[in-house]
This record gives sequence, C-alpha cells and structure tokens, in this order.
Amino acid sequence: MSNTLFKKPLYRIPEKGKVFGVCAGIAEAGEWDTWLVRAIVLVSAFLTGFTLVGMGYLIAFFVLDPKPSAARRMKESGSRFSDRVKEAKETISNIKSKPKQNKSASQIKEQLLTVKKRVEGIEAFVTSKQYILEKEFQQMKKGQ
Repeated sequence: MSNTLFKKPLYRIPEKGKVFGVCAGIAEAGEWDTWLVRAIVLVSAFLTGFTLVGMGYLIAFFVLDPKPSAARRMKESGSRFSDRVKEAKETISNIKSKPKQNKSASQIKEQLLTVKKRVEGIEAFVTSKQYILEKEFQQMKKGQ
C-alpha cells in the first residue's frame, strides 16, 4: 500500500481557481477541500511573510501544467513560458475588470447601525445579572 501525499496527478486547474488554479489543483490531487488548501496558504502567508509563499505560488504556476482539459484549450503556439505569461496577464485583467459592488453611504450607514444594535444587545446581555448568574451556575456544575 502506497503512502503518498497526492492520490492523483498534480496539475493546475484554472477553471476552478481564484487566481491561477494552483490551490485548486493541489486540493484535487490530494482529494482535499479547496477552501482548506486556500486557508492553509493564506495562514502560511501571514505567518511566514507573503514573499516566501508568493514566490512558491508563482513557481508552482510556472512549473505545474494545466489540467489536460484546460491544456487542450490553450494554444499550442509559443513556448511554455510565454503561454504562462499570457495566461497571467489575462487573469490579472479579468480580476481588474470584475464589477465592484457600489454601496451608497446610506446603505453602509444602515448596515453599521444594524451591527451596532447587535453589539449593544450582546454587551447588555454579557453585563446583565442574568448572565453572571448563569455563568456561576455553569461553574458550579463543572466543580461537582
């Protein structure tokens, strides 16, 4: 029985990816959830510095081939490097061209007031005598 990290071949999956599909490819190869791989990458980026993780991500982008279904759609002309550069430029332009949600000041103010009311409610409960009493009962139950 083989004890390998990846159960499937390792590819990039641009269709499922947020940027270049590296995390999606790693997730599929390891049969993990994509959100989990992305979360690990983000936490690693915050803990070790974005430079190290960013360089690793870019190296993976250039080294990993796109999944065969995506590779067929890529043009056969040009070198592998020029294909990757072109794909990177297209991805960046797609990210920049996504429509941004424009909220008016009154909508934002309304949302902030809703959050403020919820926080005030939580503060009122936490500082109430009922909360303190319930907390003491829970501590008594744990002490038995």
